[in-house]
Amino acid sequence: MLTVAILGLGNRGINYGSILKGHKDAKVVAICDLDAERVKIAKETFECADVKTFDSADALFKAGKLADAMFICTQDRDHYGHTMQALDLGYHVLVEKPISPNPQHCLDIEKKAAEKNLKVMVCHVLRYSKFYRKIKEIMDSGVLGQIVTIKHSENVAYWHYIHSYVRGLWRREDQTSPILMAKCCHDMDLLYWWMGCHCKAVSSYGNLVYFKEENAPSYAPKFCEDCPENLSCPYDARLQYLGREDHPEPKFPWGTYPVSNVGTVERLSAALHEGNYGRCVFHSDNNVNDYQFVQMEFENGVHIQFAVEAFSNENYRKTHIFGTKGELYSNDLEETITIQLFGKKKEVIDMSLNDQAAYGGGHVGGDAGLIEDVVAYLSGKDVDEENLTLISDTYESHLMVAAAEKSRKNGGVLTLVHEG
Repeated sequence: MLTVAILGLGNRGINYGSILKGHKDAKVVAICDLDAERVKIAKETFECADVKTFDSADALFKAGKLADAMFICTQDRDHYGHTMQALDLGYHVLVEKPISPNPQHCLDIEKKAAEKNLKVMVCHVLRYSKFYRKIKEIMDSGVLGQIVTIKHSENVAYWHYIHSYVRGLWRREDQTSPILMAKCCHDMDLLYWWMGCHCKAVSSYGNLVYFKEENAPSYAPKFCEDCPENLSCPYDARLQYLGREDHPEPKFPWGTYPVSNVGTVERLSAALHEGNYGRCVFHSDNNVNDYQFVQMEFENGVHIQFAVEAFSNENYRKTHIFGTKGELYSNDLEETITIQLFGKKKEVIDMSLNDQAAYGGGHVGGDAGLIEDVVAYLSGKDVDEENLTLISDTYESHLMVAAAEKSRKNGGVLTLVHEG
């Protein structure tokens, strides 16, 4: 039985612990968060009355090694330090992405893990989804011929973007990461995995064009509740978290954390009156991009266009692969993969029918797939390491983002990913 300690009980930590609940080969034995209410929620959700609880990372680490593995689900800039401390105590580690805005930190972790003979995996969950594994299987089969170009996009629904990147915990690069690192290192890892080779060079453009002070209507106050036009605004905070007359259900579908742990009208109203989540989207202190494009050239000659942007109605990824014998296009919201070979009848694969969908957990079943593979790998069972997101592989996705950011800040100049 693999024993697990979870550090950080935000949505990711709660999600992974929920998937472990009742697992035949793993058990959560320790949990930690700065927020006492999150610890209480986790304890109830995981149904583990005897679990050890801690109110700070320092307290957890001072307690020594309490489990075989630690799941680190803290904020972006805490991942590196917490992982190094966990390795020093002898934990195997599963750490949320990104490791750090500094790619060198990936190498530091890899080196320490090797010295300690410990395993470190990273939560690049897309590799663990049967949806994305199916696309890789099709590409590797050769049915599309030689892959020439790929267009891949991450469409961050406007309601998700304003929650996380205008009002929320990832709104400032200096406190967390650029959006390409915080949100899209998933995608960089996915593309690297599909290609099976290094990315040579990138060019990138992006900016914050809309959600900023200069675009605020003349009547817009600092907080939504004081706005005379809030009933016509799609970004209204009350619409997001409480609902309103024209939309009784809250627009944001993933719960009210971190606006308020307790989703009562009274608690939410108070939070929206005085906190970041009640701010007008044009009067926040956010500075991350609301769109970015990246052009990539891989060592195998394939060119890839990647885009992330905030201006979509739904939250989904789309992929269009062009080969010498046909094309493939997919939409993970619809969970469909379409193959159109030249001169042949179109084939549509409905991946919503696969058994992984029953696991839930998000990312087209990738969250559940990740936990299944982590438990198996750390328990010493036979797992295909090519499909795992080991710390040794994570360096590549972080280098790709770092090169893209360097390019963006230098006007889109072509930038080598491996500079020597």
